[in-house]
Parts: sequence; C-alpha cells; structure tokens
Amino acid sequence: MNDAQPSGPHEDPSDQRSQQLEVLAPNQRTEQELLIRHPLFSSPSIATEPTIQAYLEFKEQFLGGASGFTLLGERGSGRKTALLVMRDLLRLEFPELTTVTCVLSEDEPKTPYDRWASLLFAAGHRFRGGNQVDAKRRLLNLIDERTAIAGVYRFVLFVQRVERLDRAMMLTLLDLKENLQIKGIQFVVVGSAEINAFKAMIDNNHSPEQLYIIRSLLGSGHVLRPLTSVLDLRSILSAIDNMPYLEAGSVTWGQYFLPKAYQAGFRLSAHADSLKLAIDEYAANGRVTSTFIFRTIQHLLTQAAKVDQPGLTIGAEEWKRAMGYIADAGITYLPAPKEG
Repeated sequence: MNDAQPSGPHEDPSDQRSQQLEVLAPNQRTEQELLIRHPLFSSPSIATEPTIQAYLEFKEQFLGGASGFTLLGERGSGRKTALLVMRDLLRLEFPELTTVTCVLSEDEPKTPYDRWASLLFAAGHRFRGGNQVDAKRRLLNLIDERTAIAGVYRFVLFVQRVERLDRAMMLTLLDLKENLQIKGIQFVVVGSAEINAFKAMIDNNHSPEQLYIIRSLLGSGHVLRPLTSVLDLRSILSAIDNMPYLEAGSVTWGQYFLPKAYQAGFRLSAHADSLKLAIDEYAANGRVTSTFIFRTIQHLLTQAAKVDQPGLTIGAEEWKRAMGYIADAGITYLPAPKEG
C-alpha cells in the first residue's frame, strides 16, 4: 500500500477550527453515517469456513432429529457471531422454521415469572402483567400459532452464552420442551458458549439428573476451529469484495472504501497470501483470534481509503502495521493449543 502524502505546512488554530466545522457539514455527515453503518463495523455476518463447517454439522444433526447443539470456542474465536450466521443460514435454507434468539446475562431472571417473561420478550412479545402461568401460556400459544401458520412443527431457540444457564432456567426450558412435545412441536436449542466456562458448568453440575438435563437441552458440542489457512482468510476477503452495501448504492463492502482501486481491478481476496504471511510472522508465539483478524481488516481498509488509487497493493508489511495498531489497542492472542 503506497504511503500517504506528507501533510502540508503547519496550520494556525483558525484553520483547524474551519476543518472541524467542515467535518460536521451535512455532506460530510452523510459520509460518516455511511461509515458507521457499514456492515463490517457492526456485526460482520460473514460465513467463514469454520462457521460453515459448524453449520453443516449442526444441520445434519438437526435433520436427524437432534434437539440440541452447542457451539464452543475460546475468547475471541468469533463464536457469538458464528451462532448468528448459523441462524441466518438456517433461516435462508428453511424460511418456514420458527426461530427465536436470546442472550443470557450474568444477572439471570430470579423468579419463575421473570424466566417465562424473558423468553416471551425474546420472541418479540411485550408481556406485561399476569403471573408465571399467564406468561407460560402466552409463550406456548405464540409458538403453537407460529408453527401452525408455517406448517413446520419445530421451534429453534438460539441462545448466546449458554454457560450462564442455571438450574432454574434449565428446568424452565425443559418444561417448555415437554409442553411443546405434547403439542407435537419439537423444541431445539442451539447455543454458544466459552469453552472453559462451559466445562466449568458441566463440572459444577455432575449429578446424573443434572447431566441428563444438560444433554437433553444442549445436545452435542462442536468446537469452532480458528482461522488458520489461506482458504479461511481468502473466503473472508472474498466476501468483503462481493457482499453489497445497499445503503451506499451499487457498491460492495470493499468497494465502498476503495472505489478507485476496485474500478481498476483491485480485489482484497488477492491479498490473502500476504495476510497469511503477516499472521504467521506476527503471531510466532501464538495464534491470533478471529476478532483480531477482523479488527485488522477493518483498520487496514480505513487506512487504505486515505490513499485509494488505481494499482493499490497491500503487502505483508501493511497487514503487520495494522496488526500492530490493533494489538496496541488491547486485542490479545489465544494461547497456542496444547499437543495431545
């Protein structure tokens, strides 16, 4: 990537004030709004190779009648985004399915009413008043109605941070499962969890009854593998090359940042090898996380936009500079996996 042109002569404070006011002008605000709304900076819904592998394994089990599946990963592995991508892929393939997504917080609902009401809220029902019986009945009726309209009697609940499930919430979900079963509706839980916290939850619930409940709800576990190969990286960069950014007009995610370079034939995916080389050199003492890689790509694109031009190239040094910036901002590495 060519270096930016050196800045001009030192400007007095009045010139700096004028520049600040210009940044806030309406036309500039539009550009800034488009930047902060860019999908790459919100929740990148890119189906990475590890995510696709996890989805295909889940789909095989789901079609075979499994009632649970848990996506496991270390911190920074991208498991939470991967779960949302898996949900979107399922909806794309099976649009008639009834799905709901919820996030378990550290402060779990304390009463039976709160637990049922939280599930209703996740399903888009703003429940107020009544008691736990009313909340439970409304949720069952809502699921019954939605599945009947769709004609597919499966209800899929996507749960972020299932390692935070306590016994009371597990029993609530088990109650929901058994009541739906009476209505002829299969209840499927697809969760994500930080792998060490999930193992700790299993260790803390070692009674046969509790382990049965966990297996019944959460099914089998799948460890989301890290992004390690050139193919993994190229699939991400290719998605950025091709996914449309509709709010910005007829441009792709990458083209929004580098219109001149893209018009001249630039493609970010052509620089996957240099990114892999940079990762191998930069992370000699550990493997970088998925979060680190996405943050690196984000930062590099915003910097490259400042020197956008035909013939733009991005080498390993440019990637490493971006990695250095992100590392200084506090993104850490995963420890290297242990052998055996």
